[in-house]
Amino acid sequence: MLLLAIPMYAAPFVLVSRMAFAVFLAIPRVHRFAVAALVAPMAFGVCAAAGFISWFLVCAALKIELKPIAGLRGVVDLVSFFVVPGVLGSLVAVWIANKSVWAWGKLPLAPSWKERTSAAEAARSETALRHG
Repeated sequence: MLLLAIPMYAAPFVLVSRMAFAVFLAIPRVHRFAVAALVAPMAFGVCAAAGFISWFLVCAALKIELKPIAGLRGVVDLVSFFVVPGVLGSLVAVWIANKSVWAWGKLPLAPSWKERTSAAEAARSETALRHG
């Protein structure tokens, strides 16, 4: 049963990650954020699950009785042990991804309009010089 739950939990995060990456690649102004858009949703999912499982394991180790997530206490528990670790983990993952991309240099994900037009003009001028 657990083997079925993991892909069902991860699927929305992977889908959002891929969609965000494709959108960021399609818009030239935000190419530089494409790696962060790929990393952030998956990191949120992993870190949120790790925080929630850690909370459950700590409660089990300390023999604290877990109650259903309901009411204001449930909201506080959910934010404290699911959302906060997810957001912090995704921020750290995006920071690491950005540092690694800048360490490797600017990775051109697609040629810019200027690069495409200047290459085409250069090829056109070379052809014009050869033929007369």
